[in-house]
Amino acid sequence: MAAVVLIALLVNFQGREKRRLAAEASKVATEAGCTQVISEPDQGNSHLNPGQSFDYSQHPATSGSHDPGPLPADPHVHSEPIPETHAVHNLEHGYVEIYYRQEGEQALPDDVVTALENLADGERKVIMAPYMQLDDGQSLALAAWDRLQQCPSTVSSTQAVSLARAFIGRFRGDGAAPEPAGP
Repeated sequence: MAAVVLIALLVNFQGREKRRLAAEASKVATEAGCTQVISEPDQGNSHLNPGQSFDYSQHPATSGSHDPGPLPADPHVHSEPIPETHAVHNLEHGYVEIYYRQEGEQALPDDVVTALENLADGERKVIMAPYMQLDDGQSLALAAWDRLQQCPSTVSSTQAVSLARAFIGRFRGDGAAPEPAGP
């Protein structure tokens, strides 16, 4: 009986914590000119043949057909774009991906990139990489299974880290991912 009560208390605490993170992140997103978290339509989770490409209807993809092999858990931070079909497999396993515009007028500033790299390096089930196909006006994207939040290049390092922490806290290993307990 005590175990049941303990589990109920834990679930209640986790729910309150996610609501607190959502409220805090909503305020920061508004101040930074970011979108709120968008629930994207589920595009399925079927496996492609190894190495097969796939044309996703949204960028970055938050679900859909993907390579049968996920990206390895390490390194957390990539300096080059990663294969999106592998990245979607990681999302299926409950990962959060931090994407950023690396070049051009709308590139995410170096201090913001460095702050997010430091965060990603210390987290489990978080991968960070450049992404070339962000929507115009967007320089940062936080992705989880069927969830997406984007920010312009004017987001500060403090705001970006705060949003990323809240996003990770809310969606890493989330029940929306088909296989959240996967490696």
